[in-house]
Amino acid sequence: MSETSRHHRSVRVPAAQAAAVHEALVTTYAVKADALAVAAGGDAPAVVQDARRELAEAEDALDAVGWQVAPGEGFELAGAAGLVREVLYGALLAVAEAVGERCREYEAGRAGRDELARAVGDVVVVHELFDRLEALDAL
Repeated sequence: MSETSRHHRSVRVPAAQAAAVHEALVTTYAVKADALAVAAGGDAPAVVQDARRELAEAEDALDAVGWQVAPGEGFELAGAAGLVREVLYGALLAVAEAVGERCREYEAGRAGRDELARAVGDVVVVHELFDRLEALDAL
Protein backbone atom coordinates (compact mmCIF):
# COMPACT_ATOMS: atom_id res chain seq x y z
CA MET A 1 0.00 0.00 0.00
CA SER A 2 1.38 3.36 -0.86
CA GLU A 3 0.27 6.89 -0.28
CA THR A 4 1.37 8.94 -3.26
CA SER A 5 -0.53 11.94 -1.98
CA ARG A 6 -3.07 12.57 0.72
CA HIS A 7 -5.84 12.02 -1.82
CA HIS A 8 -4.38 9.22 -3.93
CA ARG A 9 -3.94 5.61 -2.87
CA SER A 10 -2.37 2.56 -4.42
CA VAL A 11 -2.68 -1.03 -3.26
CA ARG A 12 -1.29 -4.25 -4.74
CA VAL A 13 -4.08 -6.82 -5.05
CA PRO A 14 -2.83 -10.42 -4.87
CA ALA A 15 -3.73 -12.79 -7.70
CA ALA A 16 -6.01 -14.93 -5.51
CA GLN A 17 -8.22 -11.93 -4.69
CA ALA A 18 -7.88 -10.09 -8.01
CA ALA A 19 -11.19 -11.28 -9.46
CA ALA A 20 -13.20 -10.16 -6.42
CA VAL A 21 -11.55 -6.73 -6.25
CA HIS A 22 -11.81 -6.25 -10.01
CA GLU A 23 -15.51 -7.14 -9.93
CA ALA A 24 -15.98 -4.58 -7.16
CA LEU A 25 -14.21 -1.98 -9.32
CA VAL A 26 -16.46 -2.71 -12.31
CA THR A 27 -19.53 -2.56 -10.05
CA THR A 28 -18.35 0.76 -8.60
CA TYR A 29 -17.93 2.11 -12.13
CA ALA A 30 -21.50 1.06 -12.99
CA VAL A 31 -22.87 2.70 -9.83
CA LYS A 32 -21.00 5.92 -10.68
CA ALA A 33 -22.42 5.86 -14.23
CA ASP A 34 -25.94 5.44 -12.85
CA ALA A 35 -25.35 8.30 -10.40
CA LEU A 36 -24.27 10.57 -13.24
CA ALA A 37 -27.37 9.66 -15.25
CA VAL A 38 -29.60 10.51 -12.29
CA ALA A 39 -27.74 13.77 -11.56
CA ALA A 40 -27.90 14.83 -15.21
CA GLY A 41 -31.67 14.47 -15.02
CA GLY A 42 -32.11 17.61 -13.00
CA ASP A 43 -29.64 18.06 -10.17
CA ALA A 44 -27.65 21.23 -9.63
CA PRO A 45 -24.60 21.70 -11.86
CA ALA A 46 -22.24 21.12 -8.91
CA VAL A 47 -23.82 17.71 -8.27
CA VAL A 48 -23.48 16.80 -11.94
CA GLN A 49 -19.82 17.88 -11.92
CA ASP A 50 -19.12 15.76 -8.82
CA ALA A 51 -20.78 12.76 -10.44
CA ARG A 52 -18.76 13.27 -13.63
CA ARG A 53 -15.52 13.49 -11.63
CA GLU A 54 -16.30 10.31 -9.69
CA LEU A 55 -17.14 8.42 -12.89
CA ALA A 56 -13.92 9.64 -14.51
CA GLU A 57 -11.92 8.48 -11.47
CA ALA A 58 -13.46 5.01 -11.68
CA GLU A 59 -12.86 4.88 -15.43
CA ASP A 60 -9.22 5.88 -14.98
CA ALA A 61 -8.73 3.09 -12.43
CA LEU A 62 -10.35 0.58 -14.78
CA ASP A 63 -8.28 1.76 -17.72
CA ALA A 64 -5.13 1.31 -15.64
CA VAL A 65 -5.88 -2.32 -14.71
CA GLY A 66 -7.89 -3.28 -17.78
CA TRP A 67 -11.48 -4.32 -18.14
CA GLN A 68 -10.51 -7.95 -17.54
CA VAL A 69 -7.98 -9.47 -15.17
CA ALA A 70 -5.82 -12.27 -16.47
CA PRO A 71 -6.23 -15.46 -14.41
CA GLY A 72 -3.44 -15.91 -11.91
CA GLU A 73 -2.32 -12.28 -11.99
CA GLY A 74 -2.66 -9.60 -9.37
CA PHE A 75 -2.86 -5.91 -10.15
CA GLU A 76 -2.26 -2.46 -8.75
CA LEU A 77 -5.46 -0.68 -7.74
CA ALA A 78 -4.73 3.03 -7.78
CA GLY A 79 -6.82 6.15 -7.72
CA ALA A 80 -8.52 8.68 -5.55
CA ALA A 81 -8.48 7.65 -1.88
CA GLY A 82 -12.27 7.54 -1.69
CA LEU A 83 -12.55 5.38 -4.79
CA VAL A 84 -9.94 2.86 -3.63
CA ARG A 85 -11.68 2.64 -0.26
CA GLU A 86 -15.09 2.18 -1.88
CA VAL A 87 -13.78 -0.60 -4.15
CA LEU A 88 -12.05 -2.46 -1.30
CA TYR A 89 -15.13 -2.12 0.90
CA GLY A 90 -17.30 -3.55 -1.88
CA ALA A 91 -14.84 -6.40 -2.39
CA LEU A 92 -14.82 -7.11 1.35
CA LEU A 93 -18.60 -7.36 1.40
CA ALA A 94 -18.54 -9.66 -1.64
CA VAL A 95 -15.95 -12.08 -0.25
CA ALA A 96 -17.74 -12.12 3.11
CA GLU A 97 -20.97 -13.10 1.34
CA ALA A 98 -19.06 -15.76 -0.59
CA VAL A 99 -18.07 -17.41 2.70
CA GLY A 100 -21.75 -17.92 3.53
CA GLU A 101 -22.33 -19.43 0.09
CA ARG A 102 -19.34 -21.80 0.48
CA CYS A 103 -20.61 -22.81 3.93
CA ARG A 104 -23.99 -23.75 2.50
CA GLU A 105 -22.33 -25.59 -0.41
CA TYR A 106 -20.03 -27.41 1.99
CA GLU A 107 -22.93 -28.46 4.18
CA ALA A 108 -24.80 -29.72 1.10
CA GLY A 109 -21.76 -31.67 -0.08
CA ARG A 110 -21.20 -29.44 -3.13
CA ALA A 111 -17.93 -27.88 -1.90
CA GLY A 112 -14.89 -29.30 -0.22
CA ARG A 113 -12.93 -28.14 2.81
CA ASP A 114 -10.32 -26.52 0.55
CA GLU A 115 -12.94 -24.38 -1.19
CA LEU A 116 -14.32 -23.27 2.14
CA ALA A 117 -10.84 -22.47 3.43
CA ARG A 118 -10.04 -20.42 0.28
CA ALA A 119 -13.21 -18.37 0.76
CA VAL A 120 -12.32 -17.65 4.38
CA GLY A 121 -8.76 -16.79 3.32
CA ASP A 122 -10.09 -14.29 0.79
CA VAL A 123 -11.91 -12.45 3.57
CA VAL A 124 -8.72 -12.28 5.63
CA VAL A 125 -6.62 -10.91 2.77
CA VAL A 126 -9.18 -8.38 1.51
CA HIS A 127 -9.77 -7.23 5.08
CA GLU A 128 -6.02 -6.71 5.52
CA LEU A 129 -5.94 -4.53 2.38
CA PHE A 130 -8.95 -2.55 3.56
CA ASP A 131 -7.59 -2.21 7.10
CA ARG A 132 -4.22 -0.89 5.88
CA LEU A 133 -6.04 1.72 3.85
CA GLU A 134 -8.16 2.70 6.86
CA ALA A 135 -5.03 2.98 9.00
CA LEU A 136 -3.45 5.36 6.46
CA ASP A 137 -6.53 7.54 6.47
CA ALA A 138 -6.58 7.62 10.27
CA LEU A 139 -3.18 9.33 10.36
